[in-house]
Amino acid sequence: MRPTQIWEWGSTASSSLHKPRPARQVTTMQTLSTPTRFVPDSGLLALSVLVVATTWALAFVDERTGLIVGTMIPASLAAICDARIARLPNRLVAMTALPAVLLVIIDVGRGETGALGYVVGGSIVMALPILMIHLVSPSAMGFGDVKLAGALGLPLGATDPRLSVSALCVASAVTGVAALVTRRASLPLGPGLVIGTAIAWAISRWIGMELAPWR
Repeated sequence: MRPTQIWEWGSTASSSLHKPRPARQVTTMQTLSTPTRFVPDSGLLALSVLVVATTWALAFVDERTGLIVGTMIPASLAAICDARIARLPNRLVAMTALPAVLLVIIDVGRGETGALGYVVGGSIVMALPILMIHLVSPSAMGFGDVKLAGALGLPLGATDPRLSVSALCVASAVTGVAALVTRRASLPLGPGLVIGTAIAWAISRWIGMELAPWR
């Protein structure tokens, strides 16, 4: 073999060794856990219109019914989303709080300033314990649970802020029992919060607690 051929072969081999390889596509746990959009924007817009319309329509018949139904529609959808993809969309959480916010705006406009204290009190009572857990261990309790608890505490406070304690206890019990039955180390808290809120409302209705005691 001639020297020129040896040099050409060596150059070719060297270039092939140093040729950059195409980057491999690495699939991480973050990629696997990234949720798809659960509800499209058009669906959220339609849902928000439905929540407002339902709240106003039922409020003329029964104010409590309008508040409950208007709150539970987006809250239930958020709970399903949490159970499926372990995420509570901010828009659904905001729509959960919307009926109680409308109630406060209307009553404050009428001069009933006590409405704000009751509603905010219910929100704080329900969200504060979850916030404490989140601050201590963010991996154990997500901030989405804190926001949903605060949103659900608003309408509970419109009846009695103490109902938020009952709802939170029921939520913890339901989630704990579900984790034992399914033999899972942890479960999303969102569904339990919605169930606890519904049970607390049923109890308040059964014992005759009235909505908007500040009036």
